[in-house]
Amino acid sequence: MGIQGLLPLLKDIQHETHVEAFRGRTLGIDGYVWLHRGAYACAMDLALGRPTTRYVAYAMHRIRMLQHYGVKPYVVFDGGPLPSKSGTEAERESRRAEHRQRGLALYAQKRLSEAREAFVRSVDITPHMARELIQVLRSHGIPYLVAPYEADAQLTYLEQMGLIDGVISEDSDLLVFGCRRVLFKMDTYGHCVEIQRAHLAHVTQPSLAGWSDREFRHMAILSGCDYLPSITGMGLRSAHRLLRKYATVERLLQSLRLEGKWQVPPTYADAFTRADFTFQHQRVWDPRGDGAMSTLHPLPKDVAPDVLACIGAPLADDVARAIACGDMCPITRRRFTDVLQPRMQPAASAPTPPAQPTLRAFFRPAPAPSPPSLDARADSSCSTADSLFDTTDAQADSPCTSPSSLASGDAAVSAKAEANASPLTSPHHSEPPTPERHAAPASPLTSPRRAASEVDAAVSSPVSSPPSSPMAAAQRPTSTPATACQALAWTPGHSDEQDDMTRRHTWFQRFQFASATRPRHVVLPGTSPSPARSAPASAAHTPRLPLGKRSAPNATPTPPKRAALTPPSRGSGREKLLLFQYRQP
Repeated sequence: MGIQGLLPLLKDIQHETHVEAFRGRTLGIDGYVWLHRGAYACAMDLALGRPTTRYVAYAMHRIRMLQHYGVKPYVVFDGGPLPSKSGTEAERESRRAEHRQRGLALYAQKRLSEAREAFVRSVDITPHMARELIQVLRSHGIPYLVAPYEADAQLTYLEQMGLIDGVISEDSDLLVFGCRRVLFKMDTYGHCVEIQRAHLAHVTQPSLAGWSDREFRHMAILSGCDYLPSITGMGLRSAHRLLRKYATVERLLQSLRLEGKWQVPPTYADAFTRADFTFQHQRVWDPRGDGAMSTLHPLPKDVAPDVLACIGAPLADDVARAIACGDMCPITRRRFTDVLQPRMQPAASAPTPPAQPTLRAFFRPAPAPSPPSLDARADSSCSTADSLFDTTDAQADSPCTSPSSLASGDAAVSAKAEANASPLTSPHHSEPPTPERHAAPASPLTSPRRAASEVDAAVSSPVSSPPSSPMAAAQRPTSTPATACQALAWTPGHSDEQDDMTRRHTWFQRFQFASATRPRHVVLPGTSPSPARSAPASAAHTPRLPLGKRSAPNATPTPPKRAALTPPSRGSGREKLLLFQYRQP
């Protein structure tokens, strides 16, 4: 795509900038460039026929980035095939087909990484993919335009007419068309490289000082472009050197044929003329007013028919207008009959996903259905342990926790119904009730209508049954399990039922363990989670084990003995010096 090696040649005039520098201006965008980049991420889905719109999301992300920095986007899409580019397009299509077949073969062999690389090389953007992006642009009120043929010439024409202030693209052909300002290599954050055509004279390697637009265009065509392949072995620097030497293309081709060092095809001169004419006079759409077909530059009067055909057939205004609006396929010249909707928006018939549960609903178990025989007061059941610690006003007024409900006359009937329905209301207790113990006092951890056997068997100790949820376990009082608990005696008492904290404290104090190695420790608000361990009385008189060579822990540590220094004998001066150093104080 573009002129190979042109951007590195212009490194002297490349200026790193940011799109925020164009705040308040309008920048044209080559839509197919962003669609191609977005399609690389979903190349496997496109090759296998899977539905995807990731290429649309990629382009819209870039457009929103421009709008964030105050830049007005103007998206332009490619149109129909150009006769001058038919050979290049046929070659590209054959290469894409080969890569796709190779990717399918690799995919069948489960070599997914290599298959994806092959699918990326086979990506092709179709008018239907562009139409999906057009639908989203239309819904957001973003201006767009489908060119009759090529978007490069259309963008250059829009800049010449003053409708845009620059172009965002990756195609270096825009500089050959005559575009004044092009932004290349734009990333997701808006950083890019700006090249202005007015600065071409500042290029030093090779020097372009004094070169006209015509000479610059001829140098690019000689090195090879989409409309004409280059002469074998000729690049930009060779074309620059030969043009500077011979001045015109006619003299240059004559000299090459005479020297015999370059193999010039016999039809190269005519093909060069058609390529040069396409760069100058390609057909475009003028969106001003009602819109009309035009050319990049006015057509000369004496133009050969074969040369005129290379820029594309002229289109009627209504056909060109339908193509420009995205209502007609630029290749088949048929209107789109279906009204495409952006796939990013869910269809109306699609099932609505369930709402995300709240944190409290996640930790609490789902409420079990009440049996039809229970009255309306059974809806506010607090049979589970976690419902005890929900100290909301609603539960304080419920018949399960209010003191008035304890003295109601229908307590026996409700207790019988609750005992029959206990497998439904409490997932942790499933033992059948014992009728002989119905006279036992109700537990604050259970409903007043629950059977006493369930209280003794299931909630007599908070350790005996797992908590219903982590949140309830964090809020409810816990007790340290004793090493032995053989006899559990019930001691009735009285408590202030109006105070929830006092009621819970009194409930745990009713349990007395007759035989245990240590008393049960109850964790209450403001107390330590574990009791301080006291050493048994017999431990104080237990004889210590022999420590061997180690000293006793309570003994005073003895500093290590230092070796005595033996002063040197008297003799030489060095010995006297040492003796002076080791003299006794």
